[in-house]
Amino acid sequence: MPDIREVLVTAGSDAWPAILIAAVTGLFAVGLARGGVPRGARAVLALGLASAFCVGLSRIEAWPSLPLAAGESAWLWTAWIAVGAGVLAAIGHAVKVPLAARAVVALLFGGLATWLLAGPFVPHRVTEGERWMLVGLGGVATAVLAAASARASRNDERLDVAGVVWLVALTGLSLLLAIAASSAILGRATGLIAAALGTFLGVRFVLGGEAPSRALALPLAALLVSLCVSGWLSLNYEGHVGLPATAVAALVAGLVVALLVLLVKAMPLAARVVVVTLLVGGATFAAFRLVDAAKPPPSDDADEYDYSVFK
Repeated sequence: MPDIREVLVTAGSDAWPAILIAAVTGLFAVGLARGGVPRGARAVLALGLASAFCVGLSRIEAWPSLPLAAGESAWLWTAWIAVGAGVLAAIGHAVKVPLAARAVVALLFGGLATWLLAGPFVPHRVTEGERWMLVGLGGVATAVLAAASARASRNDERLDVAGVVWLVALTGLSLLLAIAASSAILGRATGLIAAALGTFLGVRFVLGGEAPSRALALPLAALLVSLCVSGWLSLNYEGHVGLPATAVAALVAGLVVALLVLLVKAMPLAARVVVVTLLVGGATFAAFRLVDAAKPPPSDDADEYDYSVFK
């Protein structure tokens, strides 16, 4: 298990390009919002998150080909998923799209992303039936998370509470992957999204503008689901269980419940922040415990299935 100090130092080194890009695009979005172009501001935020993630990922991993080459890890589809989600979200913000159409786009995009991630593992790791089941779950999870995030963030408060919920969830997933599941590369990739989102939230808190969690609803949902699917497919092999499905379900369920709680506007701001943060934090803690419970007893024998690419 990696040392927490080592994880934090590495995360800081990885994150600065993503933070820089997020700061620049966040300030540009504030200017557009103040200039009376809120849709343009949301589009810039969506493209900014995708750019921050892609530039940061290029520092920690070679940029993947399109489509992926035979020797490339399946989780690298996440890079192209980030690009697609950012572009789709930007188009959706620039052009007025009905809510039902947004939900369908999120459902189809989440399903396609999951199909790509599961594809290289067929038929050796998952069956065709399991692949379609994952596609359905990925599409539904992406649509639900995107819709809940867009609805929960519709307020005039400078503190984007839904964004705080996403930040806690992404940070928790990053630590879960890096520490409990012992996958530094997936943990570092998830940390890039958390760093960019945290920067957007800080800029908005100080200067105002559009709520990041509303502008980034689709990219955040698609990337979180993609990284969860990547971890589950990549880190469970033979007798080794790095990230059981129960741990993923616990974290995602905690995030969904927290976003739904935010729709109860009767609660004071401070109470909403505390309640939803505790919900996601508790879900993350439960996910850590579930990972620990799923691990096989310690052994002195070498793990012949220890794929160093995920370390």
